[in-house]
Amino acid sequence: MIVDKKMIIKELLGTALFEASLYMVFAMGIFIVFVAFVGLLGAMTQNKCLLATYFIIMLIVFLILFIGGVLGVVLKDTVKDTMRKTMNNTLVNDYNRSHIATNAWDWAQKYLNCCAVENEGWTVYQHSYWFNHTQKYLLQRTPTEYDYVPISCCRVDENGYVWKQHTCQKPASGPPKVAKGAKNDYVYYKGCFQNGLDYIEKVSWGLFGVGFGVAVALISALVLSACTYRNLD
Repeated sequence: MIVDKKMIIKELLGTALFEASLYMVFAMGIFIVFVAFVGLLGAMTQNKCLLATYFIIMLIVFLILFIGGVLGVVLKDTVKDTMRKTMNNTLVNDYNRSHIATNAWDWAQKYLNCCAVENEGWTVYQHSYWFNHTQKYLLQRTPTEYDYVPISCCRVDENGYVWKQHTCQKPASGPPKVAKGAKNDYVYYKGCFQNGLDYIEKVSWGLFGVGFGVAVALISALVLSACTYRNLD
């Protein structure tokens, strides 16, 4: 199954933050190229007005990025709370109702080796559209026939085959039917919220490196433009 990871992250988090960040990076890249051209033109023509404009714009960009970084640290917990609430909402209301949401959750649970939102949080599925509408109403299953978690919550072997699907989805007692009980070795215990954060942080190291490089380039550009401006006196 071909899956758009960008769409998955956007769907699970329920916000356009991920997509918006890509557009912002693209727009900032175009803007910096334009500003760099202004600085180059000012240096080549020894135009103090262009150099001063270049210096001011680069300083503003640096301050915006610095403030954005500070806000990112300060609002980190708020963003996490929003992510947690939205993940719960998409799982409860959209799983097996929205094709995109269903694929997003199945991909996350399968490839991040997790189930539901919180650690040992399988019972949230019993409040979901998938459980109450599909299994109880459409399929008219009895409690002994219920799947308490989707198959994407089940552990797989080294070949990708699900281990004991019946034990994973339809336990006589214990997880994932209830939160506590004898350990079920065939269902994932970790929640996708923490595993998702770990995945995003892992990917973000590349962006951190790019951001550090941009910061160094901006500072260098500010110093060089100031020195060039002074040498024109």
